[in-house]
Amino acid sequence: MIAGLSTSPPVLPTAEPLVVWVFRKSDGLWSLRREGDRNERNFRRRGDAVDLARCLADVSPDSRLFIQTSGGRFVTECRSRVA
Repeated sequence: MIAGLSTSPPVLPTAEPLVVWVFRKSDGLWSLRREGDRNERNFRRRGDAVDLARCLADVSPDSRLFIQTSGGRFVTECRSRVA
């Protein structure tokens, strides 16, 4: 124990990372969905969906973006800000 410290330091709660998926639907629209949500936002352009996903990630301390390419593969962007 550290001298002068009578109890253990408080444990700060850790938030789950923000997880966002951008994917193409069968109707050709690009969708953005936050993991755990039922709702989606649909976009005509992939770039618009990706821009919003990155904006959401910018305000989150820890985030994972899964972005589908026009070829069907997914790329991952991981972002973490140290306070």
